[in-house]
Amino acid sequence: MPEARWRNKPTYVLFALGGFSPELRQLANDPTERLYLVAESDMLRDGH
Repeated sequence: MPEARWRNKPTYVLFALGGFSPELRQLANDPTERLYLVAESDMLRDGH
């Protein structure tokens, strides 16, 4: 991102069909970590 505020700490988005380990889910629950997990169920919420 061009803005300096986004360069200091990157944001990560992980996509997985098989799910995530409990350790990774715990890390994603920490608001200071900019980590977002997207599972298959999140991608298919509208039934398609």
